[in-house]
Amino acid sequence: DDVAPWPEIGSPDSRQAGASPVGGAAGGDDGGEVGGGDGSAGANTSGLGVTTKWLGAKTKLVGANTRAPALLLPGLELIGYFGEQFELGQAPIGTGRSATVYDATRKRSGRRMALKSFDLDFLSRDLVSCAHLLAEVEALATLPPSPHIVSLVGLFANDTKIAIGTQLMEFGDLLGPIETTGRGLSEVTCRPVLFQLLSGVAHLHKHGWAHLDLKLENVCCAAGDEGLQPGAGGGADGFEWLRKSRIRLIDLGSIRRCPPS
Repeated sequence: DDVAPWPEIGSPDSRQAGASPVGGAAGGDDGGEVGGGDGSAGANTSGLGVTTKWLGAKTKLVGANTRAPALLLPGLELIGYFGEQFELGQAPIGTGRSATVYDATRKRSGRRMALKSFDLDFLSRDLVSCAHLLAEVEALATLPPSPHIVSLVGLFANDTKIAIGTQLMEFGDLLGPIETTGRGLSEVTCRPVLFQLLSGVAHLHKHGWAHLDLKLENVCCAAGDEGLQPGAGGGADGFEWLRKSRIRLIDLGSIRRCPPS
């Protein structure tokens, strides 16, 4: 009860704070759906004052022995210790102020994913990060599929953590090859990369979202149709593999509503 109230949706302050209504469905971990599409009404999240409307079934999550606000998320899977459910890489593949990202493989299905983990106790004390999480989940769950936006795999939680599972981009981000080789990308390499990047941005804008955190670390690569691997060389600059890679935007943690009008 001592958590500061969060701006209501639609108020002038809500746009600045990043509060966002939530709703929709997305592909699940084992080929099912996250959310149901029954059109059921939303509810106010405890301690936030933010209305989060989901079109699918809702699960109320409250971190045990924490002041974590209740989060209403579609298809949220409550699990035990993450290490029992996932094979996690030895070291995180990304770290930030509010989350840590792991290369993870779901043991029961063999599905590999990027697992972005948040500490519930931290979220209970940082409502801005909590609002960012809600906006990221909403965007991932409601955006139509795009070959240039990372897709949602599932949502997982236990008593202390909540995690977003997304497509794993196995070649890493665009900063990696630049740091590894010590040189920039040629114009001929940048053309197909930039085309795919801008296609992803256009997809977001078309559906009412602005990414707001475009940088090399948030533009990632995966194998394209020809299956070239990093370091395969080719081309005048040795980046033939990158020109033939699939480019996707990741990390929607700063995303905001941006109506097409």
